Amino acid sequence: MGKIETLSDYIGRCDDNMIDDEEKYNFIEEVRSVYGEEIKGFETGLSAYCVSAVNTSDYIDFDEDICKVKAKLINYKDNLQMAQKERAEALKPQQTSIQIMNHMENNQIVDIGIMLTAAEQLLNVGLTEEECHKIKEILSELKKETDKKETKQAKKILYELVKFLTDKGADVLIALIPYLGSMAKKIIS
Repeated sequence: MGKIETLSDYIGRCDDNMIDDEEKYNFIEEVRSVYGEEIKGFETGLSAYCVSAVNTSDYIDFDEDICKVKAKLINYKDNLQMAQKERAEALKPQQTSIQIMNHMENNQIVDIGIMLTAAEQLLNVGLTEEECHKIKEILSELKKETDKKETKQAKKILYELVKFLTDKGADVLIALIPYLGSMAKKIIS
């Protein structure tokens, strides 16, 4: 179960009919133990954690606290979803100028060096530094083989790159598909 699904589960459980105060308190404590460090100010505004209510005989309104916990969880979920959307947007291919050289046969060959530069810029989001370095190594190796006109070896390297990117997730692969297609066309030509 992913983070968003877990949050949705806790949000749904806020609407459960909890009968006694101990059950309500235990639920709030469970949520606090899971998200208390991630959600800044989680305990703020909750009467169960108010010093005056805990140290005196003041009434602790657990139903109100559960409503506040639900609101905090919904807000946190919304923030996570916005961050995911922003990361996905950053992974989309940006408009990059690619030099196209026309040959006498009217074939268009895309400069692979420019594609590598553009592709490398897309790798900075969603991957670890180690993964970015590995992809850059594969791209450099692919450029060398393409420059040497070693199509068989270049095809193997391109296959290795696609396999590696597939393991890293659909967002990364989708972001680089236009460049991979252009590289494949360059290798075949």
